[in-house]
Amino acid sequence: MKNFFILICIVFSVQASFGQQITVKGTVTDQSGALVGVTVVIDGTQNGTVTGIDGGYSIDVPSTQSVLKFSFIG
Repeated sequence: MKNFFILICIVFSVQASFGQQITVKGTVTDQSGALVGVTVVIDGTQNGTVTGIDGGYSIDVPSTQSVLKFSFIG
């Protein structure tokens, strides 16, 4: 199992909501384009998502201090 450090181009769209949740949206890419199947997890939790066919993801985080971890096996 190999985790790659990925050249990440992230476009953040952060939106605060009334429940103190923040939605983070972005796109994960490398030199050849979008990366499909990258796991995005909130550090210290089991809450996460996986990038879609366009490399895009959306995840609700509890605060602006949350740290996202990206991993890719390939």
